[in-house]
Amino acid sequence: MKKIIGFCFGLAAFAGGLPTALRADEVTDWNKIMLQAALVAPATSPLVMGRVGAIVQVSVFEAVNGIERRYNPVHAVPFGPVPGASRRAAAVQAAYAALVRLYPSQKSTFDTKLTASLAAIASDAAENSESIARGIDWGQAASDAIWTWRSTDGFTPAPPPFLGGSAVGQWRPTPPGLLPGAGPQFAYMTPWVIGSPSQFRPAGQPALGSARYTTDFKETQSMGSLSSSIRTADQTLAAQFWNASSPAYFWDTLALALGAQRHYTLSENAHLLALVNVAIADAAIACWEAKYHYIFWRPVTAIPLADTDGNPDTPADPTWAPLLTTPAFPEYPSGHSTVSGAAVTVLASYFGNGTSFSVDSDVLLGVTRSFSSFSAALSEIQDARIFAGIHFRSACADGQATGTAVANYILANALQPVHGIVPVAASAPGALGSSYKTAVGLHNPSPSSISGMVIFRRQGVPGSSADPTFTYTLLPYETFDYADFLAAIGQSGLGSLDLVATTGSIPVTEARIYNSSDPAATGAREDVMFPEEALLPGLGGTLIAPTDLSRYRYNIGVRTLSGGAGLTVTIRDKKGTSRRSFSV
Repeated sequence: MKKIIGFCFGLAAFAGGLPTALRADEVTDWNKIMLQAALVAPATSPLVMGRVGAIVQVSVFEAVNGIERRYNPVHAVPFGPVPGASRRAAAVQAAYAALVRLYPSQKSTFDTKLTASLAAIASDAAENSESIARGIDWGQAASDAIWTWRSTDGFTPAPPPFLGGSAVGQWRPTPPGLLPGAGPQFAYMTPWVIGSPSQFRPAGQPALGSARYTTDFKETQSMGSLSSSIRTADQTLAAQFWNASSPAYFWDTLALALGAQRHYTLSENAHLLALVNVAIADAAIACWEAKYHYIFWRPVTAIPLADTDGNPDTPADPTWAPLLTTPAFPEYPSGHSTVSGAAVTVLASYFGNGTSFSVDSDVLLGVTRSFSSFSAALSEIQDARIFAGIHFRSACADGQATGTAVANYILANALQPVHGIVPVAASAPGALGSSYKTAVGLHNPSPSSISGMVIFRRQGVPGSSADPTFTYTLLPYETFDYADFLAAIGQSGLGSLDLVATTGSIPVTEARIYNSSDPAATGAREDVMFPEEALLPGLGGTLIAPTDLSRYRYNIGVRTLSGGAGLTVTIRDKKGTSRRSFSV
């Protein structure tokens, strides 16, 4: 008989508790201030906004994370904060310092916002003047370090104007402005996380004589024309909507909305926004490298000049014009699909692809678009660029794939946690022949060695520095597997393992509790839980129990991260009726 055991979750206890109502914090407040600053004339272009967002949000993340040490840094600051520094003050000062450098003409506005933020922190009884002062100093230092690093990323000086070429299939300045190519330096800028701008270069646009190009050409020619008779009003609105605001606005705003629904903390918001904006920034670099490598012409050029492309199935239309003004840079791959593909991959990793949501615009006020999943939104973005008449389908599909690859690399290699918790169990053979063991696998997915400690915390015993500790060093891509981990460290019983990184991040960890006396038992897989996922006071979670509890034992392991925690458990049937409640 199989038994399910070892399900464990954490309950964090904090002095005074926290309100259960949704509220903003300093990280979310200053993200909104950043997005508002980008709209001040001359408005920041979506391309440059990717760099702006990464500089601000990484500065904030490093300020908060430098105090907490929950994750690996994006860029290590050469020294740490003074103990007792306020996380909130550090976040505010880091954002302020970055924004003043990025938008010096708006300093007076930022000064007013800074004063209000610091006053709100000072009014909190949990803060004190010394902690706030230390937080300000550390936030400034963290922001200074990021600014110094990115000041040599290649954004400046700008290269000479790029005018493309006149050969068939090559990009050249497009009407109405006939401007040189925008942002050519992004093609060779220093990435934030990925190894090089060309690391995820897509395969390239279809050959002009191919069936794929013919299909792409005809779709954009018919659906993207200014005078299209088959594009619907909603398709026109979608094209205008996704062209109005920057990807940073769309996805930062959505990240904060979804985080608020889940009661994200200041630390979680800082981590999420750093990931989203670094993904956007590196995806833009990867996209621009490909754009200025392939230098493919835009529909506004390709369709009027189709009689020169050697393809008899692409009819020229000298009077053809797109619905929206064509951006001044090469066509392949699509920038929006690339950076949105990256941002959405990060969000889906947090909230699940099947999350339903709505997005609004800070330019097309009052207009919202609603989706049943993240993938549905990406599909509409692809369509929207074609309906706008500014892209071919291949550029959108390949761009999205590039953005996804960039984001997956970032998720696997950057801002990784340095502390995790996993439940374990081991026992001697029982009366029914049961003998529970925990198989543990540790894997290093990075190209650098990592090291750390695995600490066994026994059930019902307060943790201490004397707890059994196993140290590890994993070479690049190395894996350790233990069929009975607790036996390997001379322990048995119920408890949990603390994973603490000393170099790099914690390893990818899989734990499986199984009955070694039952050859058919596959066991119960236990996922690593991170301290920031613990329940906050006043909030709850849901566990789904097996239908037939007469056949399955259902244990709940409660791990407290600080003293004085209390937990109320309510058992409900499938109709939601409360059957029993008890507190521990």
